[in-house]
Amino acid sequence: MPSFFASPRFPCKSSMTRVAVSVGIFLLFMLNNIAALAQINIEPTRIVLEHDNRTAIITLSNSSLLPQIVTPVWTDLVQAADGVLHPSGKEIAPFDYTPIKIWPTTAILKAGKAISFSVLLDPEREISGETRIHLRFNVDPQFGNGPRWAAVIPVFVRDGSSKTDVQILGVSAQGNERLLVTLKKLGQTSPHGYLVVFDQYGRRLATLNNVNLFSQNKPVTLSVAMDTWPKGAMKVRYIGDAEFTGILFAEHAFQISPDQSQ
Repeated sequence: MPSFFASPRFPCKSSMTRVAVSVGIFLLFMLNNIAALAQINIEPTRIVLEHDNRTAIITLSNSSLLPQIVTPVWTDLVQAADGVLHPSGKEIAPFDYTPIKIWPTTAILKAGKAISFSVLLDPEREISGETRIHLRFNVDPQFGNGPRWAAVIPVFVRDGSSKTDVQILGVSAQGNERLLVTLKKLGQTSPHGYLVVFDQYGRRLATLNNVNLFSQNKPVTLSVAMDTWPKGAMKVRYIGDAEFTGILFAEHAFQISPDQSQ
């Protein structure tokens, strides 16, 4: 019967070599996966198609060490009350969505290279108000282990005559670190921009970027991180960005202290 306190046996040179090779392969696999994870850039991050602008080019660049297979698919996203977008489960293959065409329908994105996808709104299609659909680019390793991650961008079709109408319904403090701002989109056109909080002297206190309102007549409450919380009056503004640059959607003056939420 062997003793539980037997002296350890040192591995032979060949077994150590096998261990070293196995560890080396495992580390290489991990490094390759990490390098490929999120080093895909996409430009632009939103598309607007109109009467006189029915085409767009989307460019994806790969700065990772591995090639990737990129496959676009159309999808619907639903905006929750906290502003977060959630998948609806509805997906449409590129060939099955007739209003807008995209090609190629799949492409290999080589390491260190870039590829372009063309988007075309049907030249004969009548445009009324605003419609929105999201374009998702599934990104897979070229050796085919299935989707690793995806990039999703909104695609809008607008007639250009609809106005953007937004209300700031109110604000409240969440502890002593965050400000909750409730907004509502009244018009057909979906705004895009950022929220800025100012003190009574016009000094910028906080900014929340990439603010979109997609659901009409439904309140959306967004959370803005506050590094400092001054005494006295404050103001929050919803300011346009991208195609809305220079537009002030809404502003709201208020006076609140963070302990009001305690």
